[in-house]
Amino acid sequence: MSRALQLQEAWGLYKTRQLDEALRRFQEALDRDEHEAEALYGLGLVDYARGDVVAAERTLDAARRSDVTWGAPSYYLGQLAERAGDQREARRRYAEAIAADPDNAAAIDALRRLMGGITGAAVPAAAGRADAAVAQQGPPREPKRRDTIVGLVEGVSRRTEPYGNRPYGLTVLEIRLRRYVDGSLGDLFGFHMRATRLSGAIEKGDWIEIGDVEVKRDGSNRVKECFNLSAEQLVKASVSVFH
Repeated sequence: MSRALQLQEAWGLYKTRQLDEALRRFQEALDRDEHEAEALYGLGLVDYARGDVVAAERTLDAARRSDVTWGAPSYYLGQLAERAGDQREARRRYAEAIAADPDNAAAIDALRRLMGGITGAAVPAAAGRADAAVAQQGPPREPKRRDTIVGLVEGVSRRTEPYGNRPYGLTVLEIRLRRYVDGSLGDLFGFHMRATRLSGAIEKGDWIEIGDVEVKRDGSNRVKECFNLSAEQLVKASVSVFH
């Protein structure tokens, strides 16, 4: 069965509340590709429907990280945060959902409600103010070294390129950050990471520290590892030798 049919069947089972079977189908799709955002999202919604808040939050966050251009996982993370009474986190998640999909009516309504009745055109501006507040606070801790690049991530995109006969190819992350220099944000700096195996994660709004940068012939910047100051984790791109 193709991946598309597998996911279609899983969603049909989810909609009819056959949650055990839906869970199995989503998991089978995920076994094919551990970065399959739709399968992770489906698993998260099954956990959400079952009332397993911890599992739902973990799986929905994995879906969000797998495809940062998709706002649906962020919306449900906002729902979970709101249920837990964390309005600041809920606002951040709803703002993420709107940034990914400006027409996400549910996220717009939720953010409007939490921010005191702001109206349609003001919602993106409110999301921008939330980002600005993060920038003003600066990195969560001091960098490990003085000769590194430290900045706030403004955008992350992910694509897959062919790599030999590997079934899932090579993952390429394109990342844009705003350099943090002398207590303020400055120029944009773009770089990419290429990997057959990527450990750790980077998302919009993270503070990261970069050490060694390889400047390629086309002028692009390649980074093999960096440190996510917000998540307190090393992000490393490994490329296995293809035979």
